[in-house]
Amino acid sequence: MIRLSRTTMFTLAAGLLATLMIGCSSEKPILIDQVRSNPAPEMQTIARTPEQRKNEHAIVKNYNKRQIGDDIDAILLLDRPVRLSPYVMPQ
Repeated sequence: MIRLSRTTMFTLAAGLLATLMIGCSSEKPILIDQVRSNPAPEMQTIARTPEQRKNEHAIVKNYNKRQIGDDIDAILLLDRPVRLSPYVMPQ
């Protein structure tokens, strides 16, 4: 068991008391009406914040831009050889 001197115990107790007295305060108090009107102000949808939505939109836009080339090849039938012949075609 660790024995602490009286000075150390007093210092720890004073530090704990000072911490408890400071508490968690904000400069502007939050009123219950504010909480009731908007309980989750940081959320823009059910499960995502505005930053998460922006990130997802950026990923989707990037994916769509890269997909355009594959789509054009599929429309012009350039993505694979034709399958009309019963014979194996050399590639």
